Formats: sequence, C-alpha cells, structure tokens
Amino acid sequence: MNDTEFFSRERKAGYDPAVNASMNVLLLGTGALGQAAALVLALSQVGRLMLVDFDEFELSNATRSPLFGTSKQRAKHKNLKVACVAEQLAERTHWSDAPRIEYAAARVQELGDAPFAEATIVVCCVDDDPTRAWIATRCHRHGKPMVECGVAGAAGSFALYGDPEGPCWQCGVPVPTGRRVNAGCQANAIELAKQGFAAMTPTLSSVVGAYMAEAAIQFAHGKRDLDGRRVYINDIRRPSIEIIDESYSPNCPCDHAIGTPVVQLTTPVNGSARELLAELEQHFRSPSILLPAPYVVSELCPGPLDDPNGSCQRAVRVGKPDWVIGRHPRCQACGGSSELSADTSMRVAQSIQPFDDDLLDIPLATLGLAPSSWVAVEVADGAVAYAALPIGERPFVSVPKPRRGRGA
Repeated sequence: MNDTEFFSRERKAGYDPAVNASMNVLLLGTGALGQAAALVLALSQVGRLMLVDFDEFELSNATRSPLFGTSKQRAKHKNLKVACVAEQLAERTHWSDAPRIEYAAARVQELGDAPFAEATIVVCCVDDDPTRAWIATRCHRHGKPMVECGVAGAAGSFALYGDPEGPCWQCGVPVPTGRRVNAGCQANAIELAKQGFAAMTPTLSSVVGAYMAEAAIQFAHGKRDLDGRRVYINDIRRPSIEIIDESYSPNCPCDHAIGTPVVQLTTPVNGSARELLAELEQHFRSPSILLPAPYVVSELCPGPLDDPNGSCQRAVRVGKPDWVIGRHPRCQACGGSSELSADTSMRVAQSIQPFDDDLLDIPLATLGLAPSSWVAVEVADGAVAYAALPIGERPFVSVPKPRRGRGA
C-alpha cells in the first residue's frame, strides 16, 4: 500500500498527513476522555503521543474506557491506566510506525516544564481544577496551545486556548482554593452522586474526546475557528451545541508573559531551598521562591474515618505539596498514621523566604519542584522573574509496536 492509498480518505477530507506527523501531543489524563482523544489522535497518525497519568484502573472504568487494559496487561503494568492505554494504542496502530507512543506513570507536576517545552500542543483531560490551573500556567509560559475539557453527567464542554495574548483557562475560572482529595474514580463518582450529578456516560466521553482531538488537529492545520472559545454539549441525549467566546482577564493569575528569559540554575532538586536561594542571590536582589503549588506544612485532622460526624481538629504534620496528598491525613488517635504538629492550625506555604528557617533545609523535590521546573522568583521590587532548574533524566517510557510497517 503506497502513501497516497494509505491517506486517501484523509487527503480527500482536507487533511495533510505531513501536518499530523509534525504534531507532538502531550496528553494529560488517560481516563475515559483521554482515551477517546488519544485513540483518534493515534489513528490520525500524529507524530508522537506523550501520555501522562498516575491513576489506576478500576472495574467501574470499563464501560467508558475504549482502551481498558486486558487482564494480562493490567497484571503486567500493576493496573496503571497510562501503561495499559499506551500498550493498547500501540496494538491498535500496529500497521504503522506512527505515532511514537510514550508514557509517564506520574502526576504531571512531577515532570516539571520539560514535557511542555517538547510538545507542540497539550490535550488536558484531568479532572480537578488545581491541576488544570497548573497545566494552563505552563502552557502559557511555554507558548503552547491547550485543549481542555470538563464533563458532568450528560453535559460536557471543551475549549481551545492557542493565542498567547488571548484568554487562558484561568481567565474565566476563580483561583482554585483549598485542595482536592484524590480518592479514586469510584469514590469520586459516589461523591458526585451525593451532590446530584450522574457519572459520565460512555457516549459523552467518546464525543467530547473526539471533539478535542479534532480541535487539536485543526489547530495544527492553521484553522483557528475555535481559538479562545468553549463548546458546550448541553445534553448528549438531545444533541445540540452552544459556542461561547471566552474573555481575557487582566486579573488572571496565569503568567501571560510569554518568552520571559530565564536564568539556568545548577542546584539539583535534591538540593535544599537554602542552596537554591543562595544561587538565586547571585542573579537577583532579595529573591524569594514562589512555589508552584501550595506546600502543606500541617493540616487539621478531620476525626475518625469511621465516624463522619466525629471531630478532632488537632494539627498533624504533612510536609507535602497539596497535589501529593490523597485523603485527609488523620492523627494516630483517630486511626491515622500522622504525627501531631506543633502548629495549632492548618499551615500552608506559598513561598520560601530567607527567614523561613523551618523550610530552608527541605529538598526542592519535597517542596514540589521537579527537574526542568521554571522557578518563579519574586525580587526586591515585587516583580517576578524565572530561573530554570537542571533537566533530569527523561521520565517517559517508549512503547514498541507489535509489528512494524503498513499493511491491510
């Protein structure tokens, strides 16, 4: 089969296979929506798919997951979604060398800025707002377009943010406060049901995921019809869409200053905040480190897990970025494993300054700074500058195709 025959339908529909082949897609979240988008992108023969997810498959995922791992795959990959999905995609595209499929079984925050620098477009299929905000910031920081989605019951939406001077996801969303409890798909579905929301249907995830993939492909082809706009599917059972223009907000917390020069640092992530501040002082006057996510020093114990009406409210030690924490930590008296803290209330650090004595000797990795991270630095006049941590070992695993070459 020659190249013309291979892409005959795509060419007739106006797609340029060379454009698709030039796409380097960073796809974040491999749940139902992410799988639907990834499958379309893989069949469309994009050049590379970089998949990122930390979550595991649950049986409740199967009816919505076109790439649900086989029992053999789930055993092989210890039930990791992203590894199973990557292998399924390789099998579904065994007839071609493209796309190159890679995955990282991690939270995206653990990967730093390097994947965003590599990508030509980011497809965001995560399900919590603090992580969406973190991703949106890095997309704007590196000038990379972002396709983002949200679903609830029978309704869903997606948006494309491709103009560095235009709106981003955070322009229309209140700054996320607090933190999300990462309790797993089934637990989240149960909690949504308590709030009156139905779980996402396979029809909705398939349609929204396909729309997202198409939006990414159209953007790569230079078509900007949906840039800065959100498409709403109000009820998948009664198909109709509504398109809303989003607006740039001057109060957006996202960094809209694209192309900001950065200082290349040498302090490794196993070095301390004290070491980093010492190096920053060589480049900036009176620097302080603005953390990429809140660092939870201590949190209040909510009470015994088996007593929803119980109350403890004693502070326990945490010492982790908020995106690392799963269920609320509990003190040992309430059946948990956390030690009591000297603090009397919840304490969260947003920055590290030279006088934060109890934080200065904490390793940067523990504070949530990954290799290749751009460190936001507040300087003496209140301005924000950036410095880049050293790039570490590339965290992605390449997945080989079962059989090379093309064939019917």
